[in-house]
Amino acid sequence: MLRGLSLPYSWHDYCFIFSMKNKKHIILALTICLLTSSVLLSAVDLSSYIEAALEESQSSRIYELQRVVSTLQLERSELEQPEEDGVSLSAGNITLTYGEDEAGDHVVLLNPSATISFYDYDLTMTLIAPTTINTTDTTISGAPKVSIQKKIETYNPEDDTTLEDLESAAAQIDLDRNYYAGFISIEKNVLQIVKELITLDKTILITEKNISDAEEALENDQETGSIKEGSTTWKFRINSISRMKNSLASAQNSFTATLNNFRDYTGVEYEELTSEGILRPQISFKAPDMGNSIVFSAALDFEIAKQKLSDELFSRESSEISDSSFSYMLNGSYTAGLYPTGTYDHTLQAGVVASNSEFVIEAGISTIIDSNSIVPSAYITGRWADQADNQEDFDVLTLSILESQAATAKEIYNESYSGYLNDIQTMQLRISSWNISSVELDMGYEENMIQLKDADYAYINGFGTLSDVQDARHDLQKIEYDKMLNDIDGLLIERDIRILQL
Repeated sequence: MLRGLSLPYSWHDYCFIFSMKNKKHIILALTICLLTSSVLLSAVDLSSYIEAALEESQSSRIYELQRVVSTLQLERSELEQPEEDGVSLSAGNITLTYGEDEAGDHVVLLNPSATISFYDYDLTMTLIAPTTINTTDTTISGAPKVSIQKKIETYNPEDDTTLEDLESAAAQIDLDRNYYAGFISIEKNVLQIVKELITLDKTILITEKNISDAEEALENDQETGSIKEGSTTWKFRINSISRMKNSLASAQNSFTATLNNFRDYTGVEYEELTSEGILRPQISFKAPDMGNSIVFSAALDFEIAKQKLSDELFSRESSEISDSSFSYMLNGSYTAGLYPTGTYDHTLQAGVVASNSEFVIEAGISTIIDSNSIVPSAYITGRWADQADNQEDFDVLTLSILESQAATAKEIYNESYSGYLNDIQTMQLRISSWNISSVELDMGYEENMIQLKDADYAYINGFGTLSDVQDARHDLQKIEYDKMLNDIDGLLIERDIRILQL
């Protein structure tokens, strides 16, 4: 695995200095030269991984498709369904049948009908008038009938799009927030996966060093005779090394699994990063005082609840009727004439009075049918009646529910705004903590660079040990990992700021 770090001398300086020393110096020189060469050749940067995930991940395509579907659904919901209006009248065919009755008189049987539809009131009436005309004694008998085929609601509020506009705005805000937050989530997922890879790489580095130190210490103790092979202490030391090797194997397996996860998520292979491949965050934070889309959405929900309450109060003031059951009173009349010339005329009239505890509505139709034409007409009138005995209780409960919903929506808005302010404060603390960590890591990195440089100088001049150089290099590598992880934390903060500002 790549162990990237910057060193106090250039690559050529190390190669020249150590090539002048003995064999063990050359081995160290080769190690450091290979290490620094790896750093210089690494051209991978974290932003390329994020771009790959945004372009190729399944999550990205899902967010795009969901936005398309949601946008189309929203557009469709804003379209008004075509409605019929006005009044439609029709008269059925009149059938005339000639015959004799039981008394031997000549009779004419007619079956006229007429239908009227009041589209504005969702009301359809049908009139039928089976009629018998006795042509012998010129008597007429009939039994007109009227039926209502659908319940009606006579209250139609004025066209008011306030509630519809509020609901549409709330839906659009939620749609946009979910869309953009989805892509930010993809970026954060990439950063989290890379952070896990770097953390595991650091764990592997430390564990390998610990194993190497423990094995070297055990070997030295055996050589000096301070510990004997097979002794209890020796067994404990061996077991400790075995546990560290197990931990190393576990970390390596986790690293491999995370690599596969990275490839599946981004569609590209992971190449290990160095600090040069991670852009140092430049965090700036300014949040709108009035809140973000979550606060706006809660405010709209509050307005929607208030509007529903207002509409209900208006409907009560306008005596809105309900779809409760009806009772009917029917009336009708029929006159007909049949002349020797073969011409005829019929006047068909009928009406209905429909009422419940809240209203009374009257409707009627009249159809004149003669030898040359059919002329239908209609009327509808209404008046309010007394309320039901339990209607007042029902209205009180309905208004109480709407008032409670409005009060709840207001509390939710206040809570969301308070939560927004708390999130701002928490974010400011995160930024402050991150800035402090960045400064401390930078100082620690500089100090470790100096320690490595001093250890190199001491070793080259013969009064230091190779172990001191390796330890200093190891410490520098660890803090290099810490700086990379801290930078990724800063990039995650940047994404959280963007989400907070949505």
